[in-house]
Amino acid sequence: MQSMKRMNCWIRIAGVVLAASLLLSSPAGARLNQDELRAAYMLRLLRYITWPSETFTNNQLVIGILGQSPVSDLIDEGSAGRVVNGRNIVIHRLSSVDSSNWNDCHLIFVAKSEDEHLDEILQQVDRWTLTASDLPDFPQRGGTIGFKKVGITTKPEINMTLIDWDNFKINSKVLSMATLVEE
Repeated sequence: MQSMKRMNCWIRIAGVVLAASLLLSSPAGARLNQDELRAAYMLRLLRYITWPSETFTNNQLVIGILGQSPVSDLIDEGSAGRVVNGRNIVIHRLSSVDSSNWNDCHLIFVAKSEDEHLDEILQQVDRWTLTASDLPDFPQRGGTIGFKKVGITTKPEINMTLIDWDNFKINSKVLSMATLVEE
């Protein structure tokens, strides 16, 4: 039984690493750094999240990127031409000063450069928009999805109290891989 659990764990890890390398078009055998893993996870997680149908006015899944970091740049590059669950991924570069177009976003990625404005940013996000970041302890600070270095890899963290479970669905496989945070 224990060996079966280990085998399942290794299969999941291998799948994530393979998906990450495919998403980022890394040369075969290249080792991904933490920023590449986080960007790949972010793009991969989109497949396993279901937003309420009324949040879509067209056939686009809109990711807002707020600020600059290597991860935000990789998400921008890695999403070009991608389709997730039948929806085209569209990237909007956002300004922390003007939040008027934030409500068009299904997910806002908050880059490390916005750390000092995080509390203000999170107060402006509406309930239909998920947040993600490469900032340390992002879910513990009020964000939805963060990433934590565990050994030589990265593991998603999800703030369970911020998910509106009546409207959002997150695949149980993702939840079983993630560290679940309760505020």
